[in-house]
Amino acid sequence: MIELMDRVAKLLAAGDVDAAATLVESFSQSQPAAYEVGRAALAMQRRDPVTATKHAERAIGLGGGAVAHSYHAMASLMAGDAETAIDHARKAVGLDASVRNRSSLGGVLLAAGRPDDAAAVLKQVVAENPNDFDALLNLATASSQLADYGEAITCYARAFDVDPTDQRPIQNLIAMFAEMGKWLGAVAALELSRKGEPPPEVAVALDLAMVHLVRLISVKFPKPGVAEDADEAVTNTIAHATKRAPKTQLVVARTLVDFGRLDEAKRLMQRVEKIQLGAADRANLAYLDGYFAEQQRDAKTALGHYERALAADGKRVDAATNAVSLLLEDGSPGALERIGKLLATVDQAAKLVDVNLLFNEAIYLARADRGVEARANLERILRLTGGEGRMAMMARKALEDLARP
Repeated sequence: MIELMDRVAKLLAAGDVDAAATLVESFSQSQPAAYEVGRAALAMQRRDPVTATKHAERAIGLGGGAVAHSYHAMASLMAGDAETAIDHARKAVGLDASVRNRSSLGGVLLAAGRPDDAAAVLKQVVAENPNDFDALLNLATASSQLADYGEAITCYARAFDVDPTDQRPIQNLIAMFAEMGKWLGAVAALELSRKGEPPPEVAVALDLAMVHLVRLISVKFPKPGVAEDADEAVTNTIAHATKRAPKTQLVVARTLVDFGRLDEAKRLMQRVEKIQLGAADRANLAYLDGYFAEQQRDAKTALGHYERALAADGKRVDAATNAVSLLLEDGSPGALERIGKLLATVDQAAKLVDVNLLFNEAIYLARADRGVEARANLERILRLTGGEGRMAMMARKALEDLARP
């Protein structure tokens, strides 16, 4: 059942609710317990904890085991019933004391406002599985709430080292320092935490936190030679990043690009180019190369890099978004044809939850006289955004344009 529910969860995370519902329905007769758990998952996707709880209870009655109890715990938590959530999370562990279920129990305890109990569970999980990203992130948060800042810093930093593409550890680290003393005080607190040379996997996260704090204080990150503290923060970040995996170095390069430190970012990228990279890292590097080409107004070279990024990793919707933008600016029949071929290489599940790419594709579809499909994209954007924000406003405007004769 775990594998089935993992498939359902992946489809829901990708925003493909219809495919998830079809999959759930497919085992209504053969696996009734899994069917009820799937119905619970679909109800939770709709933010309907009452219905989710009913399906989870049916799954438990049908022998759904630990998975059913886990979903009951999540539904109860969504409904605001912390004690019932904890009870079912504990029952899941009683039936299957896997690292996964104990990590989930720790997360439920933390969400229920019991950081001390959560920390006790999560420390054991992390001891057994040091690369459990969610356990590290939750343990860091629990430790922060308990004012055990040393443990919090270490766990946030190690979570970042496990997956540097997920910005939550850095964001949470910055927020923790800010709560300790707002921005200027946060810098002082961060410097105090760095006394002595931290382990390499911790150092990079602390360096990145400092870079972000400098920008928050300065509003705009200073150019080289303007602020000594900013230059030192960048130098330290690069120095420590070069001791970590390529994916960490590329995340640092992307951060430097976003903060306008293009020369330093380019030097770090040139260093990574000499390393044998996996598909995801090749895609990240190609994306950054495309960005630099765009800065130099070299659309042809930028497009080539973005297409290489997609060839290495079809989930790089950011590369597809930028490439389609450039081709739409071209506007020629050949460019439109190239858009169609490019979009065919994008992972469809990833595209369905990215409002930027959905919007660009909608503009392409409209120009290709495929108005029905264009409207479907724009309406999906409104659903994904809840009708709020800049992309929702743009989608509504585009829908109005499509409605005109």
